[in-house]
Amino acid sequence: MPVYLALCQVAALAAFVPRDPRAGLLRDVIFIQSTLLVGFFLVWGGYSIDAWSYLTGFDGSPLVYDKEWLFYAFGYLLNKVVVDPWPLRIISAFCVLLMVASILEYFGPARRRDVVIALFLLALLPAYFTMFGNAVRQGLAACIVVFALVRSLRGTNRWLFAAAVLGWFIHQPSLALLCAVLVARLDRRWLVAALLLAPLASVMLIGASGIAGFELGDYLPYASRSEGAFHWAKFGVAFVAALLALWASGKGPAGDCTLLRVFASMVTISACLAPFEVPFERLLAYAEVLVPLIGPAILARLRPQTQSMRWLWLPGLVAGLALWTHDSIRATLGFA
Repeated sequence: MPVYLALCQVAALAAFVPRDPRAGLLRDVIFIQSTLLVGFFLVWGGYSIDAWSYLTGFDGSPLVYDKEWLFYAFGYLLNKVVVDPWPLRIISAFCVLLMVASILEYFGPARRRDVVIALFLLALLPAYFTMFGNAVRQGLAACIVVFALVRSLRGTNRWLFAAAVLGWFIHQPSLALLCAVLVARLDRRWLVAALLLAPLASVMLIGASGIAGFELGDYLPYASRSEGAFHWAKFGVAFVAALLALWASGKGPAGDCTLLRVFASMVTISACLAPFEVPFERLLAYAEVLVPLIGPAILARLRPQTQSMRWLWLPGLVAGLALWTHDSIRATLGFA
């Protein structure tokens, strides 16, 4: 698995080395990256921690489950055509395909260098494995909302309305990402203030619920669960990344600024539940899937665009190897 993913990143190196890569070379690199990223779950998907519950749910009518029935209807139909675990593998691959489509749609042919960076970053996201490979219902809803958000930047909100409807019947918490889209319309100064106050808000919410005579955690799914030692590290990294995104949103193309602020807003929303590990990380994953879209904009602000691709590759590959071989990722995918 790490060798396969490393090959995906090596493909990007062909576009990172030349100062002025040819359009044909960039097109070929993007094709290889996209094929490997989508194909990953066709090879290694279907054995994750949550796979058994999904595959069992696909066996019967989706209408009998007290869950978002559209996702289970999709799996039910696939289950009639292919054997386990292929329904889940296909859905996982479709999630990545939709994410790749969002990246291609957003950057377009004029920004192929940014597409290469975005696809390079996609393989470095924990959410690539935890959402697309395990919490697939959430991953599918997230990709639909991200694709709709990208389309809406062209001037129509019909895509966001459709995403809200689909998201509700696939994974209802995806509405949090749509809320982040609305919050992102606030003035940047208000967004900075909200981000800085979000950790305090989480403490105040817990305190207020105690005064009111109920436990907030009783109303949050998975609030009592713990997922390891990296909870507060993720919070710290996300908090700094959100501040960086708000700084980068001060100037640049309108679409980039919007996505940067949506990312920061989603981190702010998730930070309001920071004391609850799993609810916080589930919400934070909705922010993570935006990183490939905002990464090139942040890199362009930090360093000249002509240099950012070259200094990113080696640290990115090292970080990727550390992620891909970590026990938590291997266990999530069902290989530990």
